[in-house]
Amino acid sequence: MQAEKKVIIEVKTTDGKIVNDGDTVYLVANGYTIAGTFNGISKKGAWIFKGIGKFEDVTFNIMPKSISEMYLAEVNICG
Repeated sequence: MQAEKKVIIEVKTTDGKIVNDGDTVYLVANGYTIAGTFNGISKKGAWIFKGIGKFEDVTFNIMPKSISEMYLAEVNICG
């Protein structure tokens, strides 16, 4: 018999929902409210987000310690 060790890393919102790649979230980090699309975890452990709307060309990394609140969101951009 051979034992296997598996490590599963999940990103969860403040209310405990699992965040998958491509999910839109809004979060509060260092006093700023930000909306973006989750794009995974960097090699150093930062969470990678891509902006939405006119900021869709912007990618930003945030360390989990900096995030005080995060929720899944549905964003509708008009105009």
